[in-house]
Amino acid sequence: MTKKLNFLKFYLPIYTATISKGQSHLYYIDAFASSGKNRLRGVDQILEGSPLIALNTRPPFTSYIFIESNGWYFNELLENIASHQKHFSIQSFFDDSNKLLPDLLRKIPNGSRLFVFFDPEGIQELLWDTVEEVGKRGSAELLITFSCMAVARCCQKRQDEDVLDRFFGTKRWRNIARKRKLGRLTPERARKAFVDLYKIQLRKHFKYVDDVVLVKTEHHKPLYYLILATQDRSLVKIGRQYKTRMCGVE
Repeated sequence: MTKKLNFLKFYLPIYTATISKGQSHLYYIDAFASSGKNRLRGVDQILEGSPLIALNTRPPFTSYIFIESNGWYFNELLENIASHQKHFSIQSFFDDSNKLLPDLLRKIPNGSRLFVFFDPEGIQELLWDTVEEVGKRGSAELLITFSCMAVARCCQKRQDEDVLDRFFGTKRWRNIARKRKLGRLTPERARKAFVDLYKIQLRKHFKYVDDVVLVKTEHHKPLYYLILATQDRSLVKIGRQYKTRMCGVE
């Protein structure tokens, strides 16, 4: 959790400083906003979640959109962002991002820059069609959590094949899963193949795609990647600088 949040704290101020020059509309969209705060496991410590990190970013975004489908999280989110409501243009929605976001995107003025953060708890919550809707906006940047462990779990269950089809937006993942099942791919190579396939899908709409953060479990198994997708080379270079700086730090 902290690595994900640390990347946002590093990246967002550089992003807004770079993009806000001459840009009248700059949107931050958090499609799985949660409660706005995070409690560290085993430690009595509360951290700002992605909505509060975005709201405290300077230079600020001009507009903020938060979407959350869990009722308890949503009510907590409203409470946690209440003090910012009078200072910023904030829209908060209790809804399913896959249903709501495509319609919201159509209502955002053309030419507006968007930073969209997809941080689902698993892969069932995020459909490729939704990611693709963001990709169709030529002025959007995307940061997405790719859960290696969730993909691996779904590959073990035949009933989850449709889930993986909808997540990847292609059935090509099935060939990787088959090779892994037959022992022709190690777990490490299969994991890399899945991540690479997702990045290939993203490159259909984004010129530059890179994984900027890898988070592992306490047993050093890959847990998730943060993948950055953009049309702007300078922005992906910022992500790569962070990746280089943090290389080797677990």
